[in-house]
Amino acid sequence: MKKVKGAPQFYEWGSSTAIPSFLSQIPDGRPVAELWFGAHPLGKTLCEDGVSVEELIRRDPGKILGPDIASTFSHSLPYLMKYIAVDTPLSLQVHPVRSQAEVGYRQEEQEGIRLDSFERTYKDPNHKPELIYALTQCEALSGFRARRRIISLFEDIDTDVARWIHGVMQKSLPHSRLHEISGVKKVTQVLLDPQTRPTAREIGELIGCCRKRLHRGCSPSPRADSIACQMFDIYPDDPGVIISLLLNPVTLQPGEVLFNPAGTLHCYVKGFGVEVMAASDNVVRVGLTRKYVDVHEALECIDFHAAPPVRLAPEIVSPHINMFYAPVDDFELCLCHLLEDQRTQLPVHGARMVACLQGQAVAYTQEESVEMVRGDVVFVPACDGPLTLEHCGDEPTHIAHIDVP
Repeated sequence: MKKVKGAPQFYEWGSSTAIPSFLSQIPDGRPVAELWFGAHPLGKTLCEDGVSVEELIRRDPGKILGPDIASTFSHSLPYLMKYIAVDTPLSLQVHPVRSQAEVGYRQEEQEGIRLDSFERTYKDPNHKPELIYALTQCEALSGFRARRRIISLFEDIDTDVARWIHGVMQKSLPHSRLHEISGVKKVTQVLLDPQTRPTAREIGELIGCCRKRLHRGCSPSPRADSIACQMFDIYPDDPGVIISLLLNPVTLQPGEVLFNPAGTLHCYVKGFGVEVMAASDNVVRVGLTRKYVDVHEALECIDFHAAPPVRLAPEIVSPHINMFYAPVDDFELCLCHLLEDQRTQLPVHGARMVACLQGQAVAYTQEESVEMVRGDVVFVPACDGPLTLEHCGDEPTHIAHIDVP
């Protein structure tokens, strides 16, 4: 069991204060967007002795991961945990399923595109389903709305682009679910294609109408219009601001969880939380970014079915433990809540990341113990066996425990 130091990622959409303040550090002005904990080569997590988690696993994968997990996941840690702090909307994006990632990674390797190249899309051959556990109120977009809801958003906007979108979606209504998918896909494709995408003037006209109805109090979706206007103020010539109106707006309160399966078009707009995902950095960007946008690959990856956002409800397994079971084999999230002098034991499946989100605690294994305060993360190898958490200090203790199912 070892305390670990995360790998910071400084992206322009990040917050300069949220993560440093959470860690009781003095901000230095840089936008700390993410802090990675795992064994991904692009974000090395270091133990207190300076050895990376990646190296620790490489030395003895069966012992550190557990023999079954080492065998199943090719001697690698299957998940990645992050603290994520979103100050301005990050890119409109989708993550590939595993088969797409394997093909895309192999092709870019054969083409000799460097991993750190601007035009590199696939950083590894893995899929990237993910969840976010909100520590503050979080705003996001996730998945496509139903056809009729999309139609209602565009029917009172008197611009050429809005009328065209409205017409395409209307034509899909009387037909099959296949027509629904083709309608949304056609709209998305035309908005993104360099040959057909709307001009900055056309985007501005449409968003101007959204802004007017929002101010008049007659918006059919105030959250959607507000997010689109916010995005337009940052990216005024990006058609992704129009695509945002096709998606479900989501508000998470602290303690709530949103799951984004691979293939879900999504965007985090604002907030601070814990993100857990398959161990991958594969991000196929659609827009709202100055990074590389791969329209063709994005259209291949996106699931165009209409579906509500996937909010994971906790399964209460004890007075102290809530489990969030994502429908994947790579990770599960356990939230442990302890009050004065309470303790609980957690079973072991594999190698675990344990993060203190509030208060203070002592983590015990059979051989050792570690004191934790807010922001601390401890890596617990499978060979350490069951983990006991004990509350200490004056305020309630909240612990996030990430393991393999």
